[in-house]
Amino acid sequence: GGNVKVREATNVSGSSAATLNFDHYWKCTATTDVFTKTSADSSSSANCITVGNSSDNKCWYVSIPASKLSDGFDCVTITMPSAFASAMTSCIAVCHKARYKSSAPPTALTD
Repeated sequence: GGNVKVREATNVSGSSAATLNFDHYWKCTATTDVFTKTSADSSSSANCITVGNSSDNKCWYVSIPASKLSDGFDCVTITMPSAFASAMTSCIAVCHKARYKSSAPPTALTD
């Protein structure tokens, strides 16, 4: 088990990553197609998703409004516990409500 941590960063490589607080997330297991809203856990002063050893075949979804990102931060990074290297798990951060209006927004895959 361990903690899935969601952090904000200044570039796509995760440099200068800092705590990104969120109060809830959504989770779904392989036996259901329903996501349930769940309160975030507090770990080492950072909100996170605490996962147990039996968390195989699960998906977590974290909704992050752009307004939650601090000045100078425009990227999000997710860290999964190393114990899950061989497990079927995933965590998706959905960033929405763009900060700046643009008729041709840049790709999200590069910084």
